[in-house]
Parts: sequence; C-alpha cells; structure tokens
Amino acid sequence: MQSLWQWIDHYFIGREAELELLRQFADRGGQRERIVNIYGPGGIGKSFLLDALHRALEKTGSTFILLGSRDFIHSPEAFARRLLSVLGSIRSDSGVSAELEQTPVVDWTGACLQKLNALAANNRIVLAIDTYEELNELDLWLREEFIARLPGNVLVIIAGRFPLRGEWAVSPGWRQMIRSLPLSEFSYETLCEYLGKIGIHEEGMMQELWRFTRGHPLTLSLAASTVHAGSSNRLEGADRTEVLNGLVHLWLREVTDENLQKLLEAASMLRHFHQDLLGHVIEQEVQAADFRRLTQLSFVRFTERGWVLHDLMRESIRQDLRARMPETYQRLSRRCVQYYDRKLRQNASSSDISWERGEFFYHLGDSLIRAVFFQPLSLSSHHLETMDGHNVNEVVHYFQQRTAESRDKKVSFVDHETNQQYDLIVPASQDRKESDLLDPRSLLALRPDAVRLLRNDAGRLIGLVVMIPINEHTLDYLTTQPVSRAYFKGLTPSQRREFAVPRQTQSGWYIRMVDALDPEDVSARRDLLSFVFSHILTGGILLASTPLPFYQTLLRRLGFEEVPKALHRDYGKDTPSPTFLIDLRGGRLQAYLDRMASSIGVKTDSDRLAGLTVREKEIAVLLLGGKTNLEIASHLHLSEITVKKNLAQMFGKYGVKNRAQLMMKLYEGPDSLHGQTGRKMPISPGNLMDTPDGSSQNES
Repeated sequence: MQSLWQWIDHYFIGREAELELLRQFADRGGQRERIVNIYGPGGIGKSFLLDALHRALEKTGSTFILLGSRDFIHSPEAFARRLLSVLGSIRSDSGVSAELEQTPVVDWTGACLQKLNALAANNRIVLAIDTYEELNELDLWLREEFIARLPGNVLVIIAGRFPLRGEWAVSPGWRQMIRSLPLSEFSYETLCEYLGKIGIHEEGMMQELWRFTRGHPLTLSLAASTVHAGSSNRLEGADRTEVLNGLVHLWLREVTDENLQKLLEAASMLRHFHQDLLGHVIEQEVQAADFRRLTQLSFVRFTERGWVLHDLMRESIRQDLRARMPETYQRLSRRCVQYYDRKLRQNASSSDISWERGEFFYHLGDSLIRAVFFQPLSLSSHHLETMDGHNVNEVVHYFQQRTAESRDKKVSFVDHETNQQYDLIVPASQDRKESDLLDPRSLLALRPDAVRLLRNDAGRLIGLVVMIPINEHTLDYLTTQPVSRAYFKGLTPSQRREFAVPRQTQSGWYIRMVDALDPEDVSARRDLLSFVFSHILTGGILLASTPLPFYQTLLRRLGFEEVPKALHRDYGKDTPSPTFLIDLRGGRLQAYLDRMASSIGVKTDSDRLAGLTVREKEIAVLLLGGKTNLEIASHLHLSEITVKKNLAQMFGKYGVKNRAQLMMKLYEGPDSLHGQTGRKMPISPGNLMDTPDGSSQNES
C-alpha cells in the first residue's frame, strides 16, 4: 500500500522545474547566491513547493528547517527561541533542549547562530521562512542581524506574496546573493494533467475549469473537488461562489483599511487601471500613497496598459460588490462607460482606437458581447493571414471539406461574470448553401484583404472570415452576388456614388462570412469574430446579412440596425435573411455612442452639452478631458484665440467667469445653463489659477 507521502508526491505537478532548481540549490549552493526568494499571490503553491522540497531533502539526508510566520511571536527573541527549539528536535543527541532548560540564555540570537554554526560544519542546512509578508517588523533584524551572520553552509529560502524589496533590492551586495523564483499559474496542459490524475477526463469539463480557475492552483483544487462532490459533474453557480469567497478571504488579508478596500472595489470594475482613471471612477482624487499601497498588493501587477488585478480576485470582488451594494456597482459601471465614451470622442480621428473601443463595449455590460469578445484567458495560438494566389486552392479545398462534413453545429459562448451561456446553432443546410453561394476564386480578384484565413499553431487552415471592402472596384460584385445584392441593388445613384471611392480605400465593409471548420472550436470562432469587431468604430459603413438568430441578436446588441426592404431568401425560400447596417460616417459616431450609452442609462458628454454649438461641444469635451487651450487648439486645428473666444461665449451661456467654474457647470449638464444649479463636480479641476479669458496661469 502506498503511503500518504507517496500519494502526495503522485499529485505533485506543475512545479517540477522549480523543485529541481531548489534541489540543486540545496545540493550545491551557489558561488554567490545564498538566498532563494519564492513569491506569488495567495494560493499559488509556495507552501506546497516547500513541503515537496522538504520530502525530497529528507531522502538525501540534508537538513531542512521550515519556519512559518505564525509559528512564533514576531520578535527577534521569539524567532531565535523557535529556531533553537526546532534545531533541538532535529538532533536529539545535541542536548539543545536540555541546555535551554538548564542554562539561562541572554543572547538568544547569538545562541541560535552558534548552534547553526555547529550543525553546518558537517552538513548543508536549508532554512526556509514562509509567509514572509507577515514579518515586516522583523525584516531589518532578519536581514542585518541574523541572515547576514549565517555561516556559508546555511542556505536561506524566503517565501511570501511579494518579491524582496527595500534594502534587499537596493543593495548590490544583497542583490547578488538572491535568486528570484516567482510562481505563476498553471498552463492549460498542466491543468489537464492534474485533472487526469484525479479522474476528470472530459474535455468540456477541463476547459470549463480552465476558464474558471485561470490555472490558479488553489482555485483549481477547490473547484475540482466540488465537481467530484456534486452529482451533475458540472461546476454550478453556487460552487463557483463558494470557491471565490474562500479565495477572496485568503487574499484580502493584505487589505488593511477601509480606504484601500474602496480603491480595490473600484479597481475591480476595470480591466486595467491607473491613478487618474480610478479617481474618475470613484469621483474623488486618489492620493499617490494610497495608489502605491494598492499596486503593491500581491494580486496586482503592472502591464503595458496599466495595473491589473488577478482575474479571480477581480471577478470575486465584482460579484461580492454587485450582491452587497447593487446601486454602488451600477454607479461605478456608469462612470467607467463615461470615461471611455469621452476617450472615444476625443480620439475619434485617431487611426487606432481599438483599446478604447474594446473597453467601452466591455463596460456597457452586455452579457452576450462579453461572452463572445471578452475572455479572461484565451486558449488560442491562432494567427490570421491574407488569401492570395499561393493559398487560394487550399481555400477551395476548405469549402469542399466543409460541404462534405456538413452537420448541425452548436457552439456555446459563456459570459464568466454572470455564467450565462449563449448557443450558436448552425444547421447543416446553412453550411451547404453557403458553400454553393460563395466562390473563393472570385473573391481573389477583389482585393487581397477581402479574405482572412485563420490557422492554428501547426499551420492548418481552421477558419476564415470574408469582409469585402466597399469601393468602386467591388460595387458591381456586391450588386450582382447573392446575399449582398439585396442591399446594393436598391441603392440610388447618389448613394452609389458615395460608396464608389477609389479601390485602394473603402467606404465601408460587407461582412460576408465568418466560419470555423470545427463546430466545437469556440476559440477559433471567437478569434474570427474579434477580427470583425476590430472594424467597429473605425468610420464608414458596416453591412451584414444572416439568417441565424444568434448573429442577428449579436448585431443588434452591437448597434446595427435592420435595413428596410433588404430582406432576401438567397439561403432558401424558408430562410429569410435580413440585412443589418451601422453607419458611422462623418458625425454619426457621436450619435452612435450616445445611443449605446443611453441604452444602459449612462449620461454622456453629449447629454451634458445640450445647448452648445457643435464647435463648443468639441471644445467642451477636450476641456473636460483636461486639455489646455493650446492643446485644444492643436487638436481641433484652430488658433488659440478662436478657442478663447468660444470659451468666452460658453462663459456667458453658463453664467461663469473662468475655466474652473465652466468645468463644474459642464459636469452638471444642461440644467446648469443660465445660472441653474446641479451637482457639484466631484473631481477638482486641479491647481489651475484661472483667468477671465478662459486660459490658466499654468498655460503658456
């Protein structure tokens, strides 16, 4: 019969490389490195790894000592006494325990170091200190009075939620002695290996646990156990909540006061955050010291776009906030939408608004949009390429294959914030008819980027998206081909002229087809749909026609509108297919943003700026975004004098005398026109020294 420790070793996975590094460290030490710093958020497996090292070193006869911060009172004397006690239990013939009882000890640190020196003379000792983040008050003493005086044959492992900071990182001497060993989440392959060992083999269940746990070891262990304990072999909503609550309780030990808790709740509403953005969301200035404390939490990390909470922490805090304080949750959500609505308006002429666009749609809170386009982790290693003369025959074969293998398809998308599932149903007849209606070779003559091919990491063609640019070269094709002709045959001569831009450009795109060869490959279909999504808000017109209810609903949620008299039956007499359109040419983007934001009750800048001229609105949006007069002039290609004249006119409309007062009135909205009062502006306009002409003394 296998022993308990053999069973534990059997389930030890995902940290083999780290364990081997620690074993080599214990066996040989280093030329300079005498400390290994293991760090990572709560539940990542630090203690699990230390236990495995303990078992491994026992087999070699090495001495391993583990002290946890909760094993003693946090004082130098208590630490030394605890360590002496452990040393005595390791060597029964040492007489340490008897010495402690018989001899009064004045210098406990000295006695501890003396004993370690004696033991290390003939044997390598590995001393591990766990949960080091709880030993702040001992950090100086441990570094300068204890670890600095240890003999060379004593190696130290410091494990905690954070990397060693302060003097550890600043001093060149300490830096060269430390080997950093950060622990991260398991990969999908490691997760599958673990689940296989505990008897979970179904691919769908593995992917569900991957999406829920993101490979976080403790969460995975808890979630897998609930699946085994349940009767449905599924991770139910109540189970998810229980697991997340346990994880939050573990991680929130780091959050020590109410102010930090409020910042953390606001940060959980955002996929990425920075100090200014948090201030906008909570409607008050965030102090630099408070922001630093927030970003130093173990489950917060820095990325190119700003700081992010660990996905599991973020999800659990959001769920808790939504349940406890639904009105606060909704208010914070609306503030997030307002922020990105303003960013989109300010950068409407920019060639790259992909980030702002994504965040705007995410914070609108539509569950279907989140399920299709926003996932915490992606299993995808796919890439897109353009169809050309070298691969067109492969595309022809792709269509032949999808016809030969056509069957009813069902693809499920899940919003992991609400656990709501949406099913895309594609009948086999739809696949066969689509293959009959579309000729890949005819698309090749239109423009190279009309067809994008999706390949997996092995280079196999697994899906494609057909988006036809609308210009003078493609109009005839779109007017004569099935599906697209339903709209383009009805164009008036003037409308056709609007579409007939030079072939190197486009007035819009016709979304003709989105297809994944494997109906179960949610990741592939999501990648293709995300490519289509990237064209929204880039200006121009987007058109699409589909008989599938899933896609019709998705298009409507994205703000597409059904075109009158453009319904067709090209997919079959019993398959009516409406045509959908979104037109963001010219100034229509502003109206579109207003419509999307108002659908969830968000008051946008356009609502607040009712009563102003178009130019005044443009200036007001930039003013609310913190731009100076000179920056506003540059952005709108105006002179600074023109900007000041418009501001002066706005002063008169709102009955104010300077920029700071105007910003407060603009925030209040149209009710503040002609001296009416409304809400106070929550965020101070800064330390501007205002002047009557609308400038400020800190402007040049």
